[in-house]
Amino acid sequence: PAHIAALCLLLFLVPEVFDIKGSHLANLFWNALLVHSWNLRPDIYFSFNSASWSNSTELFFYFSFPALILGLKRKPTFTALVVFLCLVVPLLLANYLQLQYFDLKKLSSHGLLYVFPPTRLLEFFSGIVLARTWLCLAEKKTQSTTWLRKISNHHFGIFQSGITLTLLPTFLELALIANVLTASAMSNSLELFLSGFIYKPLACWFCNCFFPIAGWGLLIFAFAFERGLVSSLLKLPMFLYLGEISFTIYMLHGVLLTWQEVHAPQDMKPLSILVFWLVLILLSHIVSRGFELPLRHFTLAYYEKIAAKDTWKTAWRKASADSFKKYSHISYWTPVWCRIA
Repeated sequence: PAHIAALCLLLFLVPEVFDIKGSHLANLFWNALLVHSWNLRPDIYFSFNSASWSNSTELFFYFSFPALILGLKRKPTFTALVVFLCLVVPLLLANYLQLQYFDLKKLSSHGLLYVFPPTRLLEFFSGIVLARTWLCLAEKKTQSTTWLRKISNHHFGIFQSGITLTLLPTFLELALIANVLTASAMSNSLELFLSGFIYKPLACWFCNCFFPIAGWGLLIFAFAFERGLVSSLLKLPMFLYLGEISFTIYMLHGVLLTWQEVHAPQDMKPLSILVFWLVLILLSHIVSRGFELPLRHFTLAYYEKIAAKDTWKTAWRKASADSFKKYSHISYWTPVWCRIA
């Protein structure tokens, strides 16, 4: 819903930018269906609301999620190998074809290694592995969990606003935040440095994909234990609400940036930036509460209505009861089997 709302708002605010004819009409169709990141041309996967390319890639992750979960349970090594090959094959192909890093009209290493959904599957898979690791530590109370709890339970008597602060986890959270911020700031410099030793697209992948996997993965993992000051602050209502509308903020920020580039491209005053953020948060609130949530509730209510009718289940229960009315134990279990079916 937020994607469709952002797309419609973009066409309404800057209709002069997008001439919806010919190829643009096809791009709009693929964009609305969130499959445009499968096309490796930047003028298609960055078409309209350019931020939505990542949602198109994530949609592939959601479809692959059941297979990855089953694979980790039954054949973890084979599953990890398949995910690894999804990255290695495009890397080898980009190197073999000697693709340019970025080309607006044809295949480039940027589209193949940065946008193409299977190539980015490793990050999603890493998140699954990280979550399973955290569940193992948190629920099964392994020896590692006991060690972590002994460390994180060393409170130093600091108590403020109902939040218990711990020194070591807070220091760890701050260090990990500093790590990801430093990596983001130095990404271009590091990419240029690595390009002198390895293939440039591979250097780009290291800086934009591999290092973020490690940095952000460790940060999220530390936050999940909720032992430090930062993770405790993030549980305050204001930050929880911003978290709820963060996806809408992400979808709409590109829309407002496009409008700004058209109508006020040189306006970068601090006051203008503050106004931009206030408008963005307000607009995200309106779209989230006025469109996204109502549509979500409508969808859930629709399926609940279908489940309530349940004509086939009623018929099955009646037929089963008639067939096995002599056997009370089977009649008793009939509703259960219907629910399972």
